[in-house]
Amino acid sequence: QEKLEIVFSKLILEVKILKRPGKKLGAATDPKTFTILKIADESLIDDWNKQYPKDRICIGDTVLSVNGVVDKDKAVQEIASKEELSLRVLRGPRRDVEAQKDHKTGDGKGKPPAPEKPTMKM
Repeated sequence: QEKLEIVFSKLILEVKILKRPGKKLGAATDPKTFTILKIADESLIDDWNKQYPKDRICIGDTVLSVNGVVDKDKAVQEIASKEELSLRVLRGPRRDVEAQKDHKTGDGKGKPPAPEKPTMKM
């Protein structure tokens, strides 16, 4: 059972982010699933990923809650209105780190499929 708990602890990431003037959270998500489709350069999530590379938030991860709020519409309101954000993120399928970096270059590597509907930007 201890082994199972370790596996689950690695699947769900707890992230605390403090907002700063002029910086956005920087994630585009699927409006139905809250799965991260894109991470903006020089965003709060990009800063988190640089500071905590082993616990980086990646394309394909899914936001489970924001400040304990699981309803997607209310979670987006939390992001807009609160200065301190506590995110619970379910890790998606891992790709190699280089493929994750390549999504920023636009060469198609590590890029998720286009969403069916416009994405929500956080």
